[in-house]
Amino acid sequence: MANSASNNVSILKNNGNGTFYLLAVNATAGNLPQSVSCADLDGNGDMDLAVANWGSDNVSILKSNTNGTFQTAVNYASGSNPRSVFGADLDGDTDLDLAVANWGSGNVSILINLTLHPASAFLLLTPTDRDSLENPVYFSWQTSLNPNPIDTIRYDLYLSRSIVFHPDSTIVYDSLLDTTFADSLDSKQWYWKVKAYDKWDAVKWSDQTWSFYIYLYGDVTADLKVTVSDVVYLINFLFRGGPAPRPFGAGDENCDGYVTVVDVIYLVNYLFKGGPPPCS
Repeated sequence: MANSASNNVSILKNNGNGTFYLLAVNATAGNLPQSVSCADLDGNGDMDLAVANWGSDNVSILKSNTNGTFQTAVNYASGSNPRSVFGADLDGDTDLDLAVANWGSGNVSILINLTLHPASAFLLLTPTDRDSLENPVYFSWQTSLNPNPIDTIRYDLYLSRSIVFHPDSTIVYDSLLDTTFADSLDSKQWYWKVKAYDKWDAVKWSDQTWSFYIYLYGDVTADLKVTVSDVVYLINFLFRGGPAPRPFGAGDENCDGYVTVVDVIYLVNYLFKGGPPPCS
């Protein structure tokens, strides 16, 4: 409800049976609000509020916090003495724009929505899902296309040891302007995804969450170190039918593309005779 005398909007939460909470939640709007419209204005699935303010000649946008409360109003100019506001896709880009009826100036104001709406799928590119690779890791993903030429798209790269992406254990490289990034990471398995967002904080996540494995040359046992155990492991694999290196490329100590007895000799020289490290 738009409350003209108190310059705010009252939200009465539904009990689910046709009755409402007795205490309203009030959110500040502009001066002398006349009407309010509910619509998903930022494309995140939640209903936001657009309020026509008679006294301040503008429209207040209150973005939803998803729990029946709303963020601080952001105001956009309209004509004189707006009486009502309505949301509809007026330019065919799938988001909701606003039409505002202005009593004082006898016209209608059209406010075009600048929410991020990629024109094509927003996909991860490299490293591919379940890939095994060495450091440094080179990340790349598709550009999140935006039809608004004055907008700026930034990216946050999320890295986690678990697909849950718990905030306490997730690495975030934020505010990236490019769709590529490189860094060295600890060995073991990682999960990654990318978030795109515009100047108005409209968010679009990558269509996938992928995993990859970082390995160390010479560490064929996958215990994050190169020791005599790796020599024994390679010998068992080559001559006794033992399991293959994990991943297989970790056993290619001289980087010739094969795993042979030459790699065993190379690793022995490195560990016991001061030879070069694997794949130096």
